[in-house]
Amino acid sequence: MADAVEDGESTEASEVSADEDEDEDQGPNMSSLLDCMGVSDNKSPIVGDSPSEEQTVATTSTEEPVVEAEAQPSSEDAAGIAPDDIQQQYAQHQARVERLETLDTLQSKLERLTSSFIFPTSLDFQQQPNTDGTHVVPSLDYTSTNTPYHAHAQSLLGLLVDADGVSSDGDQEIRRRRKEFVLRVEAELDGLEREKERVWRAMAEGGR
Repeated sequence: MADAVEDGESTEASEVSADEDEDEDQGPNMSSLLDCMGVSDNKSPIVGDSPSEEQTVATTSTEEPVVEAEAQPSSEDAAGIAPDDIQQQYAQHQARVERLETLDTLQSKLERLTSSFIFPTSLDFQQQPNTDGTHVVPSLDYTSTNTPYHAHAQSLLGLLVDADGVSSDGDQEIRRRRKEFVLRVEAELDGLEREKERVWRAMAEGGR
């Protein structure tokens, strides 16, 4: 009886061992199959974890190259003159133009004065001519008869004052033109004095 039980247990043990051996034989085969498929036992493959080499190359090739902008030269580098110097030169040029225009204006005024002035036929002096041989010409009275003379003389003196206010600032052309203008005005004033003296002498000779 004991032998029969032992034989039964031995048979069951043999069957269990055979089953385990069969499982072990099938296990490696399944693992090999998964390895061939590129699938691990613990997790399934994840698609898109990292870009392929072809995708990386394609992405890199489509990027536009970055070109550094060339430094633009400043106004000082381009022209070789600082902006402050340019402004100063422009201001000097404008001042010169204005001074020349002032001289032109004064010249035009002088021409209008000389062309429109008519010397009076008679003048009123502060004293009458005498026969003692004195040739000193007395001053003129401020009468209506002498008004044209005084007005013309005052206008000429005003032109001299205006011309004196024109600075040459070292400019030779401005200095030359201003000097020529002053000489012309002074010549006109000298002409007035000569005409006044002529009238005085005519009165003195007429009174003899």
